[in-house]
Order: sequence, then structure tokens, then C-alpha cells
Amino acid sequence: MKLNLLLFFGGKSCEHDISIITAHQAMDFADESKYNIYPIYIDINGLFLHGKDLKNFEFCKNIDYHKLQKVYLKPADKNIYYKNNKILCKADVALICMHGLNGEDGTLQGMLEMSDIPYTSSSVLGSALGMDKIAMKMFFQGLGLNVLPYVWTYKEEYYHITGNQNFLDRAQALGFPLIVKPSNLGSSIGITRVSDIQSLKAAMDIAFKFDHRVLVERALTDFIEVNCSVLGSSADNKVSVCERPLSWQAFLTFEEKYLSKGVKMGGMDSLKRKLPADIPETMSFEIQNQSKRVFLAAGYKGVIRIDYIIDKTDNTIYINEVNTIPGSLSYYLWDYSGTDFFELIDKLVQTALYAADQKRYLKYAYVSNVLNCAGGGKI
Repeated sequence: MKLNLLLFFGGKSCEHDISIITAHQAMDFADESKYNIYPIYIDINGLFLHGKDLKNFEFCKNIDYHKLQKVYLKPADKNIYYKNNKILCKADVALICMHGLNGEDGTLQGMLEMSDIPYTSSSVLGSALGMDKIAMKMFFQGLGLNVLPYVWTYKEEYYHITGNQNFLDRAQALGFPLIVKPSNLGSSIGITRVSDIQSLKAAMDIAFKFDHRVLVERALTDFIEVNCSVLGSSADNKVSVCERPLSWQAFLTFEEKYLSKGVKMGGMDSLKRKLPADIPETMSFEIQNQSKRVFLAAGYKGVIRIDYIIDKTDNTIYINEVNTIPGSLSYYLWDYSGTDFFELIDKLVQTALYAADQKRYLKYAYVSNVLNCAGGGKI
């Protein structure tokens, strides 16, 4: 029997358009002999919309909202409803192709958890952790992994509580050049490389337009970037070969990541790369080992991509960030390893169903006498 597959994409996010590209790449390779595909588009205002035209990439370039209908979920209910309470379908599994806030950050995952719908990405905790660059740095440090020296602040502190000079002094102490990043954002949006105090101040103002918390880290001047993917669950997982993205900028820009081959051919698939990465085998093995440690420690599932920076002056490996729903679902890394996009979609669905099945063995209730003992008064 075919599974009803909800495919979520779009979103109230700066990475809204990239999500559309990833979703259509996934739709092209989801086996329709196995799945009834129901595209669920989340617009920039957060509305959930459905319509058969969403399967057409050209339609998604300039959406005619008159051809779409609002849909919504209910708690403890796997059905997807139209506004008039008519059922669209009963969901068997959700394939999440969202990037950035309000989709990749645990919010959509939490909604699906409440509706008891299996989903392909990481858990609420893992998704939120992967989205927040400051929390992620602290998590990496807890695992004993190398991270670039950094400082962080939040808007109220920077502009009001202590004044920005205190933070600027701490940032300068790291040594220029520096990279300024909004804490909760991806695809290099809002990120600036700075080399002096004036550009640092300007970059902070830019970053605070995208988030209330900002990270500043030391920038390397002679380095390479290396990525590695992990696929599966805690019970059954594997790591990909490493890749080395090729960039002519000081760091990979939004345009380099997604617009190298035009729109439909875009996504991370379009990025120029060395595959496998032209680094020593021992270094590849260490990166793969770190990737698996992070995957297991954070309880990740589905497919993730972890990005690293290697300092060419001393060969130190710095872990940079986790992408819990990577662009193009990192299929190009798995295709090289012998798992094509069709198989990748199947593996993601299987992993989602396995995770949902394992929840049956957990206890969610505890019988106690606390209410009777309270006697109707305040505790």
C-alpha cells in the first residue's frame, strides 16, 4: 500500500526560496509507486497551503494563491484538514524540506509531534540546537571538539544594558579579521567578515536586523572548508565521504551555495566542490568520526551535514556548524557513495517511521496520588 507523504516546504524564513528548490528536487525523486505526495507549502506569513499546482516548479516561481487552499493540523490527529474541516488525507509520514527559522528549528517538528505524525528530520531538541549557532558552539565544546574562539551578545545588552563598547573590546581581543553572524540564521545570510572596528560596528547592526543574538568569531586567513554528512538513526547510521566546497570568497556566500547553475538546477547540488575532499585520509577519518559523535550525542536522525574549517597553517580541524536539513538533502554526497536520491528518500521515510515506532515503548504517564493529597488547596 502506498504511503501518504506530506512534503513541507517554503516557510517564514530568509531561506524560503531555497526550500522550494530542495522540495522540488525531492519531489522529482520520490517514487510515486510508493508514495502519494501531498505538497504542503508554507507561505512567508506562515499559512499552510495545498494544491496540485505546487508540484510544478514554474508555478512556485510566481504562486497564484487563488489555486491553493488553506490546510491545517490538529493535535493528536494524523489527518490534514481543509478550512471547512474536510479531510485532505491521513498522513503516514512528513518529508520536511524546510530551511531556516520556522521549519528547520524545531517549531514544525514540535507541531508534528503533537499530531503524532512521523517526520524525516531531527527531533525538536536536535533541530533547535542545530539552528542556534551560540548553543551549538557550547554543545561542541562540551564534546571536547575544537571551535574557533568566539564571543556573543544579545540586543538589549549590546545597545542598552552595558553599552556596546564592552562587547566590542571583547570582540577585538579575539584579533581581526572576524566573522559576525546572527545566531539563528543559515545560508550565509546576514554574515559579514570584518577587518577593523568600524566595519565590526556596521556588521553588528546588520546582524541584529536578523536576530536578537549575535555571534562574533575569529576568522582564519588560510583555510579550507570540508563538509561531511550522516544518514540514519542512532540504531543504524553511516557517514558519507568528505567534500571540499570551492569558493573564491572569504567564506561561502549565499550566491555561491545556491545560484551557480540557475534556479531548478540550484541548491547545494550546484556548488563547485572536490568530491571526495583532497585532504589526507587520516583527516577525513577524524572528520567522519567527529560527525558521527555529534550525530549520536544530539540524537539526530534523517540526514544532516556538518561543516568544518581546517586551518592550513597547522592542520587544526574546527567544527563549524550542523545543518539538520541540508540543502538538496546532501544527496550528492550519498549519490557518490552509491545511494541515489530515490534510495535517500526511502531511507529518510524508513528512519522517520522507525523513530515513531520506537516512541511506543516509552512511558508518557505516571499514576500518582498527588491531586488527592493536595486537598483542593494551592501546592
